[in-house]
Amino acid sequence: MNLNQNPAEQHRKAMWTNMAFCLLLIVGFTLYRSFNGGPAAMVELSPDGMKLNSSAGVTTQVMWDQVAQAEIRSDVDYGTCVSGSDTNREKSGIWQNGEFGEYDLYIDPKIDNCVVCLLEDGRYVLVNVENSKTTESLCEQILLASGQ
Repeated sequence: MNLNQNPAEQHRKAMWTNMAFCLLLIVGFTLYRSFNGGPAAMVELSPDGMKLNSSAGVTTQVMWDQVAQAEIRSDVDYGTCVSGSDTNREKSGIWQNGEFGEYDLYIDPKIDNCVVCLLEDGRYVLVNVENSKTTESLCEQILLASGQ
């Protein structure tokens, strides 16, 4: 630091340095989340249910006691995205198709199966995690937790 600079100039330089550092942290976190916070991060399980998060900001909460039916499917036509995300890494948010109407979707499109949950209020929620085997385990867990 130059001792000949006045205090206002020193403060301004320190402020710009701090702002640049914060911006780098935000960009770094965003890039990290893009590459490492993929579809597996969409599903948060708890003893009471699961919270499903879209990278587009759509969130769905499913309580185990709301689940009327759950099954594994590998033949689903996901339809079109109404509100959410449709990328090669994730399909999530509110979707619509001929079979389920408007429904909640939280899947990694590279995984060939998903859990189809019919809730007591008639809504459908489709989800998968990590790989086909883990998705099958999730379905078993949902069935046990919902008392089926």
